[in-house]
Amino acid sequence: MSPARAEIVVDLAAIRANVTTLRDLVAPAAMMVAVKADGYGHGMLPVARAAREAGAAWLGVATIDEALALRAAGDTGRVLCWLTVPGEDYTEPIRAGIDLTSYTIRELDDIAAAAATTGTLARVQLKVDTGLSRGGSTLGHWPDLVAAARKAEIDGTIEVTGIWSHFACADEPEHLANDRQERAFREALDIADRVGLRPEVRHLANSAASILRPSSHFDLVRCGIAVYGLDPAPGHTDHVALRPAMTVRADLALSKRTGPRPDLHGPVRDRPRRRRAGVRDGRRTLRDRRARRTHRPGLGRGLRHHQLRDRDQDRRPVRPALRRLSTPRLSTPRLSTPRLSPGRRPVSLKTSLLGLAAGAAGIAVAGTAVQVARRRRIIARRGVGDAVAFGSLRSTPSTVVTDDGVPLYVEIDEVDGARGRRSADGRLTVVFVHGYALNLDCWHFQRAGYRGLVRTVFYDQRSHGRSGRSSDRNATIDQLGTDLRHIIEHTAPDGPVVLVGHSMGGMSIIALAEQHPELFGSTIVGTALISTTAGGLSPHKALLPILPAPLSGQLASRLIAGLARGSRVIEGARRVGRGVALVATDRYAFGEDVPESYVAFVDQMLSGTPFDVIAEFFPSFGALDKFSVLAAFERVPTLIVCGTADKITPVSLSRKLEAHVPTSTLVECEGAGHMVMMERHEQVNAALDQLLAAAATHTPDVR
Repeated sequence: MSPARAEIVVDLAAIRANVTTLRDLVAPAAMMVAVKADGYGHGMLPVARAAREAGAAWLGVATIDEALALRAAGDTGRVLCWLTVPGEDYTEPIRAGIDLTSYTIRELDDIAAAAATTGTLARVQLKVDTGLSRGGSTLGHWPDLVAAARKAEIDGTIEVTGIWSHFACADEPEHLANDRQERAFREALDIADRVGLRPEVRHLANSAASILRPSSHFDLVRCGIAVYGLDPAPGHTDHVALRPAMTVRADLALSKRTGPRPDLHGPVRDRPRRRRAGVRDGRRTLRDRRARRTHRPGLGRGLRHHQLRDRDQDRRPVRPALRRLSTPRLSTPRLSTPRLSPGRRPVSLKTSLLGLAAGAAGIAVAGTAVQVARRRRIIARRGVGDAVAFGSLRSTPSTVVTDDGVPLYVEIDEVDGARGRRSADGRLTVVFVHGYALNLDCWHFQRAGYRGLVRTVFYDQRSHGRSGRSSDRNATIDQLGTDLRHIIEHTAPDGPVVLVGHSMGGMSIIALAEQHPELFGSTIVGTALISTTAGGLSPHKALLPILPAPLSGQLASRLIAGLARGSRVIEGARRVGRGVALVATDRYAFGEDVPESYVAFVDQMLSGTPFDVIAEFFPSFGALDKFSVLAAFERVPTLIVCGTADKITPVSLSRKLEAHVPTSTLVECEGAGHMVMMERHEQVNAALDQLLAAAATHTPDVR
């Protein structure tokens, strides 16, 4: 027999030591050790015995089969099973004294019926979803679930032994979601208490929270990876001495010394580092855009990077801290997979992938079938904007008059073959809302990509572009939210509507959510917030691409009014400093090198906005604080997009938005600036495709 070439060794003494360390840390709370998935590959039964020996009061498993295997092996302690499916046979786990988790009234009824059959009181723990969006009752259904559980207790079929939930970001102790989830869990406990439930244990903390968040310990903590000696929150838990329990060993097959740059599957291609645009020795040097992009691994339109062949030591790596977030998560099935009813067998992977493609094809029509050809046309037209002159995309103009009498300039692109029809037939309408000192033409690439395929509405905000001037009293973010309400009423009164806002346009959508939250989930079925925030903006940053950087850096709120009074002088300075302004636009509106036409087009929009208009809106940015109203966005598919090099609305503000809207999807465009919808228009349009696919299948709330 050949000798073993490799082996895995599990140190049960390390398991016992880790359980003891964690148990002492969380006392007086009790401790549950998760032994699901064969004890994370360490062996469920030996790990369970070691955990019990070290004082673990509870064991946690995923499935009923795992729980019954523990009982068959002689474990008589408390065991929680947290994953069942409709149609499960609950009689055996009830007889075995297993605590079963219930998320829904249907599941609760099935457990109660099985308990009545066996004549044994069923132990049930109720799970509430506080933000992880995995298992658990939604907060909306929670009152009904706890009321049904209390009734079953009175009927004598079940005993509610626990209430629990699960953190999503406990490994990031500063993440806002942690406070929000703990607050939601406490509210859920209050609701249960009001109907008369008195659970034996309440538990929220996982491994990371057990170590880092004592306020979440309650009566019981659940430890998984920490028990096995893995760090649950790298960089934050170094003070806890955990011992890795698994060692993988193998005999060394070969060792040899090689040169510094060995050939690997063929010769290595050297690519010398290119220089950025600049002046050297009196000559202007240009960095080749195509070659530069091929230096980035797997990105750009040039040659794709090959992980094995292209081992150029000079290529620029992806920043590790942003690798996870820089991949658009909208490509996952979460937004576009049709809902499945409990008990319905999921389709195969191949079928589900085909279903995703079909779902994406539905972006133009809500609730109706659309040929794959339309979707292919959308994909084919993603780059069409580069072939169309900026500012040349036009439709028949119309006017919407606001409540204070300001006329707003509006253009609507209808779906081909539906000219003149409104959205009353259920056709999805996408309303694009532009940002500060821009106009509707800033959506050039999105308009070119969706033109004739999706019903789209573009308008100039008050005092911008071709719209009428506002009084300075009404030059506010709140008024822009009211204006958006008028736009929706006149262009798509019956919905469904998707709102897409950039910068100040995103703030307008947030203001609308504060004023009319009832629209979100009914008329409004999707939102995209691009390079924007609900607060925390440094006001002077909004002026960076409008005025030369040295001047705008010195501006403070108290100076803006004075500058406005001298707006003619400022306008003259802007004209005289046109070359400087162009450079400022390039630096602050974009993150990387873009064609000169992009910079000139944005500069044209900025310079076309009178400075007194800029001054009138300026105070609104410093006063903006609307993070508390973002709950409305959880009712609809929400996309958040930002460039990681945005100097005006930094990516940290988009991450904060995501933290306040846990159901949202954040797409970070690596290296892009504030005008990300131009600079990375293909990536942004692809993310919008997925958003519209999800919105097209969204079931509006009836209110």
